[in-house]
Amino acid sequence: RWEGRYGEAFLSEVEGVACRTYQLCCRDPALDGIGAAEPASGLPEPASGDSLFGGVGPTCFASPEGAADEVAVAAQDPSAPSFCALVSGASLTLDPAPAVCAALDQWVDGFESSACQADFCTHGVDGYVQFVDLCVSFVRTNALVMGAALSVLVLLQLVLVVNLYDLQRRFYKPHLNRRVAVGPVYSPTAHCSDRPCAGSTTWGAARGKGALHGPL
Repeated sequence: RWEGRYGEAFLSEVEGVACRTYQLCCRDPALDGIGAAEPASGLPEPASGDSLFGGVGPTCFASPEGAADEVAVAAQDPSAPSFCALVSGASLTLDPAPAVCAALDQWVDGFESSACQADFCTHGVDGYVQFVDLCVSFVRTNALVMGAALSVLVLLQLVLVVNLYDLQRRFYKPHLNRRVAVGPVYSPTAHCSDRPCAGSTTWGAARGKGALHGPL
């Protein structure tokens, strides 16, 4: 879908998250509680997900024999474990938090998880497309509010960074001034261990021998 477009990798991952959100919020709970359920109206009998891609439970469509046929069916079956990877091309498998379903119910107009779950198998991939359209419409409608909220968040972070920098300078400057006032410890004979220093009368003492010599 996004091949050849600017930012195709990022867009694919975003759609992958949206797809996994659809699977999380709209998957029919009956699929998880059955081993061999009655077929949905007008659709093949749900099949356990022991397919080429590895399943985690019953799926809406029965998996046919053959890799090519299995890929084609999985791309049309939103309950298939490989559905999101096939539809979006996303490589990551980050799962959204379960709380996002309640947020969608409350904020997204036209979305009801109960109705979405009831039509999960019946609508197939069309149900997923409708879900994406609802989410895109929600983002477009509330883009100004969301942008303002993000701007306020960034502004607060900048204020925090400036305050931390000012605090660091306030405590570090007195410490630096104390170091400058004290100065480094310097021994005038530290560099005279192997030769007499000009004007020194303690050449022997500088070498630790205790012998006194006159100036050179």
